[in-house]
Amino acid sequence: MFVVDGVYTSLHSTYFLGTVADEMDGSKLQGLLCPMCFDILTTATTLKCGHFFCNSCIDANSEQKDDGGPVCLLCREENLTSGSTGSGQMKSSEKESAAGQSGADDLLGMDNLNLGKEAATSADKQNAKASAADGVKKTGDQPEAASSKSAIPGDVGDNAAKVVTVVQIPRRSCNVNGMAAQSKDSVVVGFGWDGKGSDCFSVSGDKTQHLKAAVGNVCDITFLSDGKSVVSLGNNTGRVYDLDGTQTDTKYTFIQGLGHACLCTDQQDNVYVVNGNPSIYIFKGNTKDPHTVVPTGEILPLQVCVTKTGVMITSTCNFTRGRITVYDKTGSAGSSIVAAGSDNDEDNEDGECLYAAVDDQDRVLIARVRRWSSVVSLTRYSLEGTKLVEEVAFGDVTIPHQIDMACWCYIVTVTPKMVVFANDCFLSFIELPE
Repeated sequence: MFVVDGVYTSLHSTYFLGTVADEMDGSKLQGLLCPMCFDILTTATTLKCGHFFCNSCIDANSEQKDDGGPVCLLCREENLTSGSTGSGQMKSSEKESAAGQSGADDLLGMDNLNLGKEAATSADKQNAKASAADGVKKTGDQPEAASSKSAIPGDVGDNAAKVVTVVQIPRRSCNVNGMAAQSKDSVVVGFGWDGKGSDCFSVSGDKTQHLKAAVGNVCDITFLSDGKSVVSLGNNTGRVYDLDGTQTDTKYTFIQGLGHACLCTDQQDNVYVVNGNPSIYIFKGNTKDPHTVVPTGEILPLQVCVTKTGVMITSTCNFTRGRITVYDKTGSAGSSIVAAGSDNDEDNEDGECLYAAVDDQDRVLIARVRRWSSVVSLTRYSLEGTKLVEEVAFGDVTIPHQIDMACWCYIVTVTPKMVVFANDCFLSFIELPE
């Protein structure tokens, strides 16, 4: 991936025309990120396919063919010969300047970012390079979250998903706390206690204001069929807003839970709410109290999504052992997928966290992540009643940052071929194969 105006973009996606070798001279490589170690390029080496890496990353991690040429770690083309770009090489003083410049990267009209503040330390970079083939970066003494699959694109053949754009949101309005699809190429984000109001971000990196700061802290958001927004304003209050951002008279009252209220809606405009209590609350119309309460037993869901037929899929996310569970309209439980990890790990400090989304074909996409990992593993399931049936494993997708310690993530589908994965202040637009 490369960075242009604060937006990371896949080198081999349709959003980048031509090859890097043809379109970018050595001076433009300065300040860009290596797609293996995610640090600023050191002695940039461009392969004949047009993809570039740090020379040390190529030497340490690429496969070598019989003729001595490396295999590109992005497109998997073989028998390529590489050469240093020369002008793409930076002295250490130039690299420090590029990494530490203030306000150099403007995120398509957003507040200035200092991406240098996010750059890894020298020791971190060496750890990252040593583990890049596994899609994991190590930072200091933080535990390594090794993936059971390879993170090198191409290992899952035609089923490989790929990141096409990653938008980094200015720190003052992070983290991403809640998210909903607004269109086929954009999502709306709420920032919880880190920022007020909500913003819309597109796959091109454009940002527009959705709800003004006067609305308050938007912990999660969803939409009704007429375009109105349903917003979670913390742990126990929900409000509905018109398309112009005007607050309506509809107000929902939530029972206090372990976390903030997460929302979704169905085609009948029923509003589904979970907040760490052993229940799914369903609101109808403008009634402030839930119309139906679906018990979830020992499961304490923190996120929920629903199919067109009313089947509910919950996730315990980053709380306790990760678990995805399916319920029918009556509350009868069906399939339950439990994350990998130790049964003795009650706080899920070392195990996986699971997140789910439903597309407009009522298929369920499940994302598996680990703390301190730079890998998201995606699998799509179909539903037979309340039974999850695996359709396709898209494999591991490498993202240009580490999942943070909190491991609070969100995933939504904007189309059957595009999903958005959020963690910390990053939105990764991920393209799925047909």
